Amino acid sequence: MDYKKTKAPLTTVTRDLNDLDVETDNIYQTVMVASKRANQISVEMKQELNRKLVGHYNYFGLRSNDKALHSYYGHAIETAFKWLNRRGGKRSSFNWGQFKAALKKLQVALPRIVEKQRQHVVFA
Repeated sequence: MDYKKTKAPLTTVTRDLNDLDVETDNIYQTVMVASKRANQISVEMKQELNRKLVGHYNYFGLRSNDKALHSYYGHAIETAFKWLNRRGGKRSSFNWGQFKAALKKLQVALPRIVEKQRQHVVFA
């Protein structure tokens, strides 16, 4: 296979398996470092998703807007599910049940109303 003729992005890095364990002298330790980096990416992705969801809730979190908040949450979660399943060349990284369990474990922000309850003023 001629690697120069592939349509891979220019930022793609190919690694020689024989050179992976040069620094650590242990292939298992090298694999552990790589898996920790993959976990770090998922933590960063969770933080970014939470930041965007909470920002949206803070801005649009009115009592009359409850339906739209839940709709936004649903679209954001479906998009995250779609993009996570595109990683790694596997057929599917998650099924929907596994993904919902991961969302619960990662404590992704749920829709909430942030509008303060106003006191009713009665003029008598």
